[in-house]
Amino acid sequence: MLRFILLVCLVGSCSVQVNGQVEKNTWLIGGDVAFSSTRQRSEASAGLTINSFKMVPAIGYFVIDQLAAGLKLGYSNILNRQSADHSNRNVIYSAGPFVRYYFLPASSPYNILINGECMYNLMRFTGRYPYPDNAVSRSKAHSTAFAFDAGTVVFLNNVIGLELLMGYHREQHNQLYVGTLQATIGLQVYIGRNE
Repeated sequence: MLRFILLVCLVGSCSVQVNGQVEKNTWLIGGDVAFSSTRQRSEASAGLTINSFKMVPAIGYFVIDQLAAGLKLGYSNILNRQSADHSNRNVIYSAGPFVRYYFLPASSPYNILINGECMYNLMRFTGRYPYPDNAVSRSKAHSTAFAFDAGTVVFLNNVIGLELLMGYHREQHNQLYVGTLQATIGLQVYIGRNE
């Protein structure tokens, strides 16, 4: 991943003119991809392995200069495994609108932004347990999530922006509330404006 980011920075640094990314009638295409793998071991248990993959593509449109609105779609797959016959998998599908505002004018080679979004999540759980008789449990649920982020974007050229956001994400499922502080690195492509 680091090599990819360095390659994007190198290609982007070859550009001479950087402006116009946040003007009216510009399309914003991008998103986030994440993968993690965690292993827990102790003397009392065989251990636990958690693998997680998340992908959230987004598309937006600048309705006026510096203000974009759009749609995010998400897919997450989380596998928790204690042994071959004791595991559970959570698959989450998400969709929702986002709005973001850029504070600096289009002529700036970087910008400061705020981002707000609301996501509806459909979750499917599958669990496999050794007792009784390798039982399989399945269930579905839904939740609502809200997020507010702020950060900066550096325009590598007229089309590509590399952004760093920090924010607060809150998810509600029945009476369970989950709050998360999160830092995100993203890549955005800005297309469709007049050159």
